[in-house]
Amino acid sequence: MEYKYAAIYARYSTDSQSATSIEDQIRRCREVAASYGYTIHDEHIYSDAAVSGKQTALHQRAGFKQLLKTIDRQKVSAVFIDEFSRAGRSMKMLADFAHLLSKRNIRLVSADKQIDTSAPGNELILALLGGLSSYELAQTKQRTARGMEGVLKRGGMVGYPPFGYTLDEKLDDSTGNGATWSIHEENAKLVRFMFEARASGRSYQWIATEMQKRGVPCPRRARTVEGGYWRASTVKQLLMRTIYRGMFVWNGSEYTKYKSRKENKVVEQVEYPRPELRLVDDELWKKVQGIPGKTIRRGFKHPLVHRVRCGLCGNTCTLKHSAVKVKMLYCASCDLKKRAGLLPDQLLEIGAKGAMAVIQAALQEVVQTDVREAYKAILTEVASRDNKEHLHSTRSKFEQLDKQIKGLARLLTLGVGDVDEISQKIESLQRQLLECRAELQELEKESNDVTPEEIDMHVQSMSNDFFSKLLREDVIPPEQGNELIKRIFSSIRFVKLSRADSTWTVEVNLHEFAHQRDQRRIFRNGGRVRLTYEVHLYRPRSGSVYQTKLVEKRFIKPEEYQQEIDDDDLDNELKSIFD
Repeated sequence: MEYKYAAIYARYSTDSQSATSIEDQIRRCREVAASYGYTIHDEHIYSDAAVSGKQTALHQRAGFKQLLKTIDRQKVSAVFIDEFSRAGRSMKMLADFAHLLSKRNIRLVSADKQIDTSAPGNELILALLGGLSSYELAQTKQRTARGMEGVLKRGGMVGYPPFGYTLDEKLDDSTGNGATWSIHEENAKLVRFMFEARASGRSYQWIATEMQKRGVPCPRRARTVEGGYWRASTVKQLLMRTIYRGMFVWNGSEYTKYKSRKENKVVEQVEYPRPELRLVDDELWKKVQGIPGKTIRRGFKHPLVHRVRCGLCGNTCTLKHSAVKVKMLYCASCDLKKRAGLLPDQLLEIGAKGAMAVIQAALQEVVQTDVREAYKAILTEVASRDNKEHLHSTRSKFEQLDKQIKGLARLLTLGVGDVDEISQKIESLQRQLLECRAELQELEKESNDVTPEEIDMHVQSMSNDFFSKLLREDVIPPEQGNELIKRIFSSIRFVKLSRADSTWTVEVNLHEFAHQRDQRRIFRNGGRVRLTYEVHLYRPRSGSVYQTKLVEKRFIKPEEYQQEIDDDDLDNELKSIFD
C-alpha cells in the first residue's frame, strides 16, 4: 500500500532573485500534490535560498541535505519539485537523485510538466530534461562570459571590486558600458602601505597583524558569526592583483587558473588597461611579486596526522617540526587567530610524544578489570532487551492497518458510502500506518540475538598489546598507524592549559578490541559502545617524561549517538552517489 505523504523541495540560485520565488514554487507543488492525493506537512517542506544547483555547491544546500535524510528514513513516498533543474543543474546529479529515490521506491514529480518518474517511459523524459538543463547551464555560462567581455571592451568593469575600490552600480544606458569602479582613497592608502611594507621585507603575517591592530575590516567574507580577520593568505592574494598597477586581466584570477588546470583546459588571458585605477607603479608591483614566499613542507607522515582535533574550535590539528626538530601538534586555525590578536594568551602547541602518551594511557585503561566488567554489563543489557513480543505486536498492528486502508480504498472504488468520510478515515489510518512503520523499523534495528557466551568471549579477547605494538613507528609504517588510530579512536581532542599541562578528551571504540573479525562485525550492530576519557597530561619538570592522570571516564551507549551513526552512513552514501 502506498503511503500518501510527500515532501516538497524548492530552490533559487542568486541573491538577485526574490524570496517569493520559493513561495511560488511551494504553492505550485502543493497544488499538484493535492491533485495526486498527497498530504504535505510543513516539516516536510525544504528549501535553499540563493544557492547554486551545481554539484560543487551541494555542501551549501542545507535544505537539500535535510530532504535526503527524510528520504533515507522513508518518511515520505513522493517528492514534488517545481521543475527538475531545482534538484540539480547537471544531468549526472539529477540522474543520481532520481536513482536514489528509485532505490527507496519513492516517486519524483515535477510541478511544471507533471512528469512522474514512477510512470512507464518517464525515465527517458527525465534523462532528456536533465540533458537540456545541462545544456542550458552551459549556454548561460557562455552568454554571461560574452556579456562580461563586452563590458570590459567598452571600458566598464565586472565583478565585485577588491580592497581599495568602490563599486559604482549606476549603468550608462546610452553607451552600455556597465558598472564602473572608483578609488576609495582611505583604503588605497592602506594598499600602498601593504605594498611598501612587503617591499621592505615584512612578512605577509606581519602585514596582516598590523591591519588587524589598526582595526581595518577584512575584505574577505566572514564564514562564522565571530566575523572575519586578516590572514597572511588574505594579504598575499591581495598583493597579487594586477588591477593595483592599472591592469585588469580577464581569466587572470588564481581560481580560474586552478580550475583550468583541473579541467585540463587552455584559458586565454586578456589584458584591459585601466590607468585611472592605478594605485602603485610598475616597479613597486614587480618588486613585491619577485620576493619569494616561505616554503611549506608538505606530505609529512606520522600516525597522528589528521587524527587530533583542537578542543577550542574543533578543527584538525597540524603536525610540524619545532626549532629544535621536535614534532609538535598545533591548531592552524587558532594560530591564525592568535597572530591576529584574538587569542593573545592561548597556548596552542603540544608535543607529538605527549599525544602518543595519552593514546597509550587510553589503551592501557581499556583492558582494566572494571572497564571490562562495565562493558560486559552494557552488552548484556543490550542483548537482553526482549523486544520480540513488542516487535510481533507492532508487525501485527502494521498488517491490520494496511488491510483496513485497502478495504476502505476498495469501497471508494465501488462508490459505496460517503466519499469525504471514507477519505478522512483513510488519511487518519495512513498517518497511523506511517508512525507504526517507523516504530517497526526501529524495533527491527534494535533486535539483537547475541548470546551471553559470545559476549563473554568478546570481552575476554580484548587486549591492548596488539594495538600498542602496532602504534610504534618501528613496527609498521606511519600511514598504517594513522589508519589504526582512525579505527580505534572516534575522537581525540586537547586544550593546552600551560606550558607543561594540557587536558585531553579521548573516545575509544571498544568493539574494535576483539581479535576476531566476526566478533567486531557482530558487536558493531548492538554493541558499538564508546568509552570517553578525560586525561590530564603534564610534565613534572622541564625536559622530563610526559605523565598522564585519568580524571574521568564514561561509557557512551549506542543509542546515545545513533543519530551520528545514521548521519555518517547517509553522508558516506551521498559521497558515493554524488561525487
